[in-house]
Amino acid sequence: MKQVYRQILPGARITRAAAFLVACLLSLLLVGLPWLVLLL
Repeated sequence: MKQVYRQILPGARITRAAAFLVACLLSLLLVGLPWLVLLL
């Protein structure tokens, strides 16, 4: 059981990091798009 958990943990960490990056990018887009529209 512990071996399976050790194999799952790194993958979960990677997916969590990926989800965090996607969330950051989406928030940046939501914040940045209005400014781009205003500047253009």
